[in-house]
Amino acid sequence: MAETTTETVAETQAETERFGGKDILKIITADKYENGVYKTLKTITRGEFQRAVGKHLRAKGYVFDYVALSSQAGFQPELQPMPFGWHWIAVSVVTGNSEGYYVHIDFLDGKSRDFIGFIKVLDGQDAAFDIAAEVTRYLGA
Repeated sequence: MAETTTETVAETQAETERFGGKDILKIITADKYENGVYKTLKTITRGEFQRAVGKHLRAKGYVFDYVALSSQAGFQPELQPMPFGWHWIAVSVVTGNSEGYYVHIDFLDGKSRDFIGFIKVLDGQDAAFDIAAEVTRYLGA
């Protein structure tokens, strides 16, 4: 059974679940389950997601420049809810145009992709791969 803990993350609440001996970020919460159907689902905001990922990486000792949100979510992306209805989370490393590497985070539903944001890493490709692996684990992907 999953154990849920709550910690304050920069003026917001982010929950993690203890699952398989590891802390996994809880993105979607089902408030009510009735007759095999979720009646009320809520997600954390993209800003809460951004702060929780950054805080988790810093607590684990990873060095990175920043965590940024994609502007694809529209006006004030930090206030927009995280998507739900996705099937997969993709975390990948890409080379930056001028310096460093970026760890991209995408949510996929089989038909489309929602580019959530990225983490800028200046310490080389191996550091970016290490961060991508930790983010993948933290998101339960």
